[in-house]
Order: sequence, then C-alpha cells, then structure tokens
Amino acid sequence: LSIVGLPGGENPDYLTVHEVLFTDTKSGIPVAAALPVIREEKGGFLLEIPEGMTRQIWLTFHPPKEMPSGEYVGRIVIASDVVDIPLRLKIYPFIFPDQPTLHLGGWDYTNGDRYYDVTPNNRAAFIRHLREHYVDTPWATSSVMPRGKYDEQGNLIEPPSAGNFQRWVERWPNARNYFVFASVGQRFAGFKMGTPAFQNAVAQWITWWVETLAGWDIRPEQLGLLLVDEPSSPGKDAIIIEYARVIQKTQPEVVIWEDPAWRKPWEGTPELFEISDVLCPNMIMWIGEGEKFADFYLKQRDAGRKLWFYICSGPGKLLDPYSYHRMQPWFAWKYGAEGVGYWAFGDSNGASSWNEYLAKKGAFTPLFLDENSVTPGKHMEAIREGVEDYEYLRMLRDRIAELENQGIEGETIESAKRLLDSAADRVTSCMEDTGQIYWKEPKDRSIADVIRVEVLERLLQLK
Repeated sequence: LSIVGLPGGENPDYLTVHEVLFTDTKSGIPVAAALPVIREEKGGFLLEIPEGMTRQIWLTFHPPKEMPSGEYVGRIVIASDVVDIPLRLKIYPFIFPDQPTLHLGGWDYTNGDRYYDVTPNNRAAFIRHLREHYVDTPWATSSVMPRGKYDEQGNLIEPPSAGNFQRWVERWPNARNYFVFASVGQRFAGFKMGTPAFQNAVAQWITWWVETLAGWDIRPEQLGLLLVDEPSSPGKDAIIIEYARVIQKTQPEVVIWEDPAWRKPWEGTPELFEISDVLCPNMIMWIGEGEKFADFYLKQRDAGRKLWFYICSGPGKLLDPYSYHRMQPWFAWKYGAEGVGYWAFGDSNGASSWNEYLAKKGAFTPLFLDENSVTPGKHMEAIREGVEDYEYLRMLRDRIAELENQGIEGETIESAKRLLDSAADRVTSCMEDTGQIYWKEPKDRSIADVIRVEVLERLLQLK
C-alpha cells in the first residue's frame, strides 16, 4: 500500500498508516480496536491479510503548520495498482494550538517505577503517547508528597523527601497541572484530625511543598489535591473538610479537587461542595440520575466552583469510542466544564492488552499496553478527537466574541451563533440513556465530524 499525489511526495511523513487488529477481551467479545503503526519499507506499507478475511486501514494526518491551505487530491494505491482509491485532503487556513484549552487526565500514576500496567520498560513511551494525545494533567500517588516529621505541637522538624516528586516532574516537564491523590485519613503524621497539632502540621506540610515546588517553577494553583476519592458518606466528607479548611487558610491557591460519588448530592455535607475548588461528577451518573443531579452541580458551578467530568465504566474495550470516550468533552462544552478524566490510562488489570484472558477483570486502558510496548487504540484516538472538538468550538466562540466586540453584526455571525448554541445538543443526543456507552449499541457516529466541518466553514466565513 502507498499514498501518492499529496504534498510532500509519495508516502509523506505527516501521514501515519495503521492496520486495525482484532483482539479478544476478558468478556469473550472480540473488538477491532488496536491500531499498530505500519512502518514504510521500500516505498510502501506492507500488511498481511489472511485469506478470506478483511482488514481495516486507518490513516492519521498531522500536516505541518506551513502547509498551504487548500484541497488536495491523492490516491491510495494497493498491490501495485490492483486497487486505486481516491483520497481527498482539505487543509483549512487556521492554526490548531499546540496545547488545547480542555484539561485532560487519566490517573496514570507514572511517579512510581511500576503501577498498574505501566512498567520501567514502557513508561517513557506511555508518557509520550499521552502527551501526543493532549494529556496535560498527570496524576501521582500520595508517595510524591510524604509527610515529614513533627514535634508534639505539629511543628515541622524534619522536612519530607522531595525526590519522588522531582522525578515525576522530570518525567512530565511543563505540565499544566500536577494532580496528587493524597489519600488522607483521620490522622496526619500521628496527629488526630481537628486538634491544634493536626492543623499546625498540615499547614506546615502544605506550605513546605508550595515553597519547594516554587523552586521548580511550579505555581501553587498547578498543584491539585484529591484528598479522599469518590466521597459518598458523611465520614468521608468530614475528612475532606478538615484538611481543606487548613489548606485553604494557609495556601489558598492550592486546588482542592474532588469527585463526589453521592447519587443524591444534595444529601451530602454542604461544606464539602463549598470548600472544593473543582468538582468532578461522574458523567454516567450525571446522565443516569437526571435533571435534579445536573442542576445541583450547575448551581455549584455558577457559585464559583470549577467543573470537570470523569468516567470509570468498564470493561473498557467494550465501550464505544464515540459515545463514551469522544463524547465526554462534548458534555464538558455543553455544561461549561474545564477538564475531563478517564479511569484509567495505565490500567490493563494486570495483563497484557494482547491477552486479556489473564486480566483480573476487564481492562480499562483506552490504548494497548504490554510489559515493553505501547500501541495506539481507537478508544484513545477518540479521546484526542473529543479534545479537538472542544477546541474547534472554542475557536468559533472566541471569533464570534472578537467580531461582536468590534461592533460587527450580520446574518453570518448570527448563523455561527446558532451553530454554536445547537452543536453540543446535536452531538450528545446519542447519550439519552447510559446503555448507549456500549460499542454494540447502534447509533449515528457521524454527527461530531459533520459539525466539525460546519464549524470550520463558519470560521472561514468569519475570516
């Protein structure tokens, strides 16, 4: 197979060719999700198709910024002109940003040498793959922020080791956020929660870390703390509140990031929601629990809390890359959320992605991992597409605002505003119930791409 007729000559280096392989799952349902790259050899891309079978081929385009806009017509040539398929490529006259607006994370826990199915042998490729897919918010375990030692009054007498955190930052230089699952409990460094010594120790601990991170050019607002994961009881709420009170009083710019799991959040402790800087409800719960659930969090957003979404359903490979992975950024746009999270980029449940039979249960990772390698997958590609969708909408919104600020009016702008107002509803309509997250459920998966083109055409008109 070869690609001819496009700028850059035969098989241009901005084009990647993937073959799609079937793999079985722990559930016994095979999926066509793996996207290994076919390397060019002797002017073409060689693949073997078993007799009587078919094989999908995926093309990924990353044109250089200096490529002139316009429409190009090339050909995909298979088996020396036995099959010749037209290929059209349209480049719009806009520059997509190197770092999109929407925050993205997935509890990768790459601070350690081995966590879930990230190993010393695949970790560098894993991090590189995540960054290529716009992950800007790496996650670390609590081991990156040890406590240190304190006297009886809670005064820091021996600072904690910063080595683990520093190695983590070296693996993720210039990330926009550094989020830590602090996993705190009712005692801190031996001090009982709520006592003066406890409050003093927590205050000195977080201050020491803020000052240390400043030496690495990391601002306090880049540090996010998940104090307790998925709180859904008064006891867990109370722990978060006690720590957050001290942290916000001492270092108010540090981000308290929480993912409440209350199915009826209005029954949770009100201060939990009030004291959190970022609230990250589960998107599937948002859909399934109905309007009252959504309204609760929208009121929190309007009161000043930032909103994220996360999802953690499984088994991961049976989930629809379109309605589950790509859709979450659309929900983020629709409801004014600033970030999304996926459980979990590195979690293959103890087995190679190429042999899920050995997994403890169905794997969650949206890509393909084994001990020594990282391979692209359709689910991870869909996440990147969703982040890009969000950015297209952001570009249109900002262009409309720019023109209106200049006093420019007219039907072209009004048409663009109508598109912007309706786009998310049109796309997310495929998620009217939570059963639609599964790949086997039929649905129209073309709408997001259709709207992308509509957005680009409106941007052209507004140029």
